[in-house]
Amino acid sequence: MVSKGMGGPRRAASTMRRTAQGAGQLGQFLAAARDRSDPRIVDWVQRVREANLSANDLILELLGEVLPDTGSVDEESLRNAAAEALGQLYELMPEVDIFALTDEQIGEVIGFTIANDVCNRMDLLLGQTYERLKYDAHQIQLYRNDVKEFVTSEVRVVMERHGALQADPQRLAHEVLTSTLEVFAA
Repeated sequence: MVSKGMGGPRRAASTMRRTAQGAGQLGQFLAAARDRSDPRIVDWVQRVREANLSANDLILELLGEVLPDTGSVDEESLRNAAAEALGQLYELMPEVDIFALTDEQIGEVIGFTIANDVCNRMDLLLGQTYERLKYDAHQIQLYRNDVKEFVTSEVRVVMERHGALQADPQRLAHEVLTSTLEVFAA
């Protein structure tokens, strides 16, 4: 998919740069909410906390603030990937405070977002091809899950390389996406 369908890892990373930017923006926003470093974000978090929203509504509010809807397919894919990533975080840690995440948890959200968007892109690029493959839908889903697992593991490797406390969310997201696409092109 990366070598032929997307023109190689460099071109794929360029094409999907919005994925890295969006995942990085989400990570930066979550870090600023936790650190209370941006007065605008602090005010927004306070308003949202006072609204006492459900987890689903909180995710929608958060994404509306960080990744506004522009109507493009790429942006919608990214928003869906981020929503699924935050949902995964809540599944893993039901009592988590989304506005007080550790660096590792923020890294997980970035990784889940990128992994989900890579799978979304695979679906868009390979959708009709899936129908002609010799594998059944269950096997294809297993392969997609392997992709997601690999990407989230890659986040951990990159974070360990840079140190969790020093990982800039934008750089982390870009490096994870680039290295993932290089592996898939091999």
